[in-house]
Amino acid sequence: MTASFDSTAENRQRRTPQTPRRGKLKRQLLWTGISVAMLMLILGGAAAWLTVQAGVIRDNLQSTAQLLPQLKKQLTANDQAGAAATVETLAAHTADAKSAGTDPVWKAAAAIPWIGPNFAAATTITVTADDVVQLAAKPLVGVFESLDWKSLTPTDGSVGLDAISGAAPSVVSAANTVQLSYDSIAGIDKSKLVPQIAEPLASAQQQLGDLRGTLSIASSTVQLLPAMLGGGDARNYLLLIQNSAEVRATGGIPGALAVLHTEKGKIQLTAQDSASAMGAFVPALKVDAAQEAIYTNRLGSYMQNVNMTPDFPTAASTARAMWQQRHPGDVIDGVITLDPSALAMVLEATGPVDVSSAIPEGVNIGTLPTKLTSVNLVHALLSDVYANIEAPALQDAYFAEVAKTIFAQVSSGKTSGEKLLSALGKGVEENRIKIWFVPCRRAKSFGIPAHRWGHIRSQCCAGGFWCVLQ
Repeated sequence: MTASFDSTAENRQRRTPQTPRRGKLKRQLLWTGISVAMLMLILGGAAAWLTVQAGVIRDNLQSTAQLLPQLKKQLTANDQAGAAATVETLAAHTADAKSAGTDPVWKAAAAIPWIGPNFAAATTITVTADDVVQLAAKPLVGVFESLDWKSLTPTDGSVGLDAISGAAPSVVSAANTVQLSYDSIAGIDKSKLVPQIAEPLASAQQQLGDLRGTLSIASSTVQLLPAMLGGGDARNYLLLIQNSAEVRATGGIPGALAVLHTEKGKIQLTAQDSASAMGAFVPALKVDAAQEAIYTNRLGSYMQNVNMTPDFPTAASTARAMWQQRHPGDVIDGVITLDPSALAMVLEATGPVDVSSAIPEGVNIGTLPTKLTSVNLVHALLSDVYANIEAPALQDAYFAEVAKTIFAQVSSGKTSGEKLLSALGKGVEENRIKIWFVPCRRAKSFGIPAHRWGHIRSQCCAGGFWCVLQ
């Protein structure tokens, strides 16, 4: 028994040193469990927080999308107070969305493999939406509120240039903001995104693309228009009325011709002619060799054929050369083309015009109308004039009277500047109005800031400075 007792005591002595190890292991397991529990709690909290933030982003961006048609309607209806209030509401929504999308937890989630790019894309969308509203929409609505539309209405043939120059900084800044926002969204790798993010992103990119095009035109316009209207040096523009009853690449055969002279905002129609009266050019004027190989020398032989080519700078520069050859001493600084549909849009703003003075007394013109409206003008110029008048000279006289009378109506000051700009903008948007200046080296003389030359030159075609108002 003594031996047995001693053996038990010895065993106890052997186990005694192991007790602290077991205690330490238990403490380690306990702390590990606590740590895991805390981590799970943190992750759960983060997940819950991200879910809340995702809801904030979704709700505010949906509200933003629903308000945009309302803003467009208010601007169209000239509801300045309503538009300003809507923009303030938009700004509040986009600011809340941006706050959620740039939250530290949200941004940290962007580093998570696989799903992280979706969080990063959502951040980009919220930042872009807020930038567009804060840096583009707000300033533009501010300009809209302060803009005196009466100053944009021609009075005694003169347009006030101060309002246009005053609006230019805000319009240019808005165009730059939208361009940068578009580039930011376009640069996202959409292949790594879930549909819930990829689809809204694609929609945002499309909407920004449309807005980018509109603002790009507006930006170029407000920078060019004061100089175009003779804010610096006087300018002369050859106006070609393209008649789409006879097909040409840029919209229709040139028929009636006129020269517009601009000086210090004053616009005058100083000369008129017709394409048929200019006759054939022998020898034919030289044009680009490659285009001559395609269209033959007909491009340089007749004014009616200058726009057989779809390259507008070639057509415009050839028309300019023809006019200056037939009218020695005239200096043409640019060429403007528009078609009957564009003229009809102008009549929507000006109201009807009477062109009866174009018809000699006693001449039977059948059903050809002498009172033109936005409804009957296109049909009259594309069909009725040919059906009712056989003599080309009388046809030309009718076309010339239409151009002269509409110009007189526009420059009389009786037309709303807002409606007139809207009509011209619609013509530009539908590619019915084109403008070309000569040549590229004259960009500086048109008052364009040096840092904008590269941007505008990128919209030029070889052979001349082509303003993309087309």
